[in-house]
Amino acid sequence: MRQGALAAHPLHSTPEDRRASSDYASGGHERAFAAPLPAPTGSVLRGVFGPDDVPATRRTVAQYARSCGLSSERARILELAASELAANSIQHGGGSGTVAMWLEPGAAVVEFSDAGRLRDPLTGRLRPPGDTEQGRGLYLVNQLCDLVQVRSSKRGTTVRITTWL
Repeated sequence: MRQGALAAHPLHSTPEDRRASSDYASGGHERAFAAPLPAPTGSVLRGVFGPDDVPATRRTVAQYARSCGLSSERARILELAASELAANSIQHGGGSGTVAMWLEPGAAVVEFSDAGRLRDPLTGRLRPPGDTEQGRGLYLVNQLCDLVQVRSSKRGTTVRITTWL
């Protein structure tokens, strides 16, 4: 998982430093955007949400994060990211979406999918202009989470967020 992130990002940032990723390949983000995400290998909790369900979805993700052993601070971060992604599904993804949650070795994973479509592989990766109200939610998610993977096609958009345990 981390290897794929390094191949798709020119910079590798840690709390201590920021340096060029030796695994980055030019155009890696475009290839990653088009490639399917690997299916979860273990048990998955799944749900469907609509316009009135964003608060409940947020609370469910927060409870799941705590049950995975995340600290209170990291659980709140995952909760905020989930709230942004659920709201994006309602506003930009056809008014509803699905959420899935599972554990991978060393990580808690939450995935949101909806019927919307993104065309730019860098959506949410670059700081939005100060004169616009749009584009801040996915940008915030990218700032909060350890790994954010976005896939979008004619079938819809999936955003998978990963938080290291």
